[in-house]
Amino acid sequence: MTGDLSAHVVARMSHDLANPLGAIGNGIELLELTAAASSAEIGLIKDATAAAQARLRFLRVALGTAGPTGGGTADMLANWNQISKAKASLDGTVPDALRRPLALALMCCGDALALGGAIAVTAQENRLSLSASADKLLPQDAGWQHLENGTDLAPKAAHIHFNLLRQEIESAGFSIQIDESPKGLSLTLSA
Repeated sequence: MTGDLSAHVVARMSHDLANPLGAIGNGIELLELTAAASSAEIGLIKDATAAAQARLRFLRVALGTAGPTGGGTADMLANWNQISKAKASLDGTVPDALRRPLALALMCCGDALALGGAIAVTAQENRLSLSASADKLLPQDAGWQHLENGTDLAPKAAHIHFNLLRQEIESAGFSIQIDESPKGLSLTLSA
């Protein structure tokens, strides 16, 4: 029940923050109709508001209760690509049951590719494969060990997505395989 309660808290926070961000976005649109629309400051506020809205939509899928009606996988990936330096592409159709694990797996890979890179996602009926590449990977050894073997990883905000993905793996009976090289990694979830 704790996990469900936490997801509802995230959903509530997302909802409560989305309304003021929407109002800011609407205010910017009105300002753009005036002569001030060409100012760099308005562009900066517009970009920051769009990024915050994308982050909220993505986190609602990854950490909250957004189900099949919380936007599709294409929307989720578009939001991810707006907020991350590790750009993702998709081949296949992600079943609804794998959308949250995909969002969490993107966050885990995103930590390793914090300096930028690419994540190619391949979806099959009961399988997700993420192939990530970058000029430099940042080590995530404790996170990968936690995902694969269930080794202890204290729940901290900086890597809570590793903890949540491990929960998803255990509750859904997924298997996970992670292979890492100096410039790439692959993460495969199978049902």
